[in-house]
Amino acid sequence: MKQAADDRDLIEQIIKGNTIAFKTLLDTYQEYAFNLAMKFTAGNKELSEEVTQDVFMKVIKYLPSYKKEAKFSTWLYKIIFTTSMSEVRKKNILVSNWDFNEAFENYESSSDWDVYAKEKSELQIVIAKAMRQIPTADSSILDLYYIQEQGIEEITYILGVEKSVVKVRLFRARNRLRAVMLVKETEKNK
Repeated sequence: MKQAADDRDLIEQIIKGNTIAFKTLLDTYQEYAFNLAMKFTAGNKELSEEVTQDVFMKVIKYLPSYKKEAKFSTWLYKIIFTTSMSEVRKKNILVSNWDFNEAFENYESSSDWDVYAKEKSELQIVIAKAMRQIPTADSSILDLYYIQEQGIEEITYILGVEKSVVKVRLFRARNRLRAVMLVKETEKNK
């Protein structure tokens, strides 16, 4: 809750023209934005850097219209997600199962991933690796719900779809993840 209050204060200062407040907001969320862009662009570092820059340009442009209906991080996530998907479509980049292991090498080597891997149980690591083998749309919604701990309402806001659509996508994504994990378990036991 403290972060949300801090964000509201920063936003008010930024809207009033305080550039130091914007730098603070940028410092707070730049790595978050880049790491999410890496996920959404299948690990394309150059595109993720471009997306991150575009995201913060949009933040500057649209911050005065931010209505505080959702937390700032949720609003930012939506901008990161839509900007990433737009760039992926524009540049005709294939983000499918075949390139996930190679594409996430950069992400895995980041300090965030190292910290995450050390802190999580073996099962959670297996799940994280399996998530890289399902389509981006599926891993994104699972990431939103389980890792980012966004509720159905927040995911509805981020994706701009109905609540029933979010529930169906979560159900299908869980099933795809389960199928990948079953295949891995079967291969491991051979």
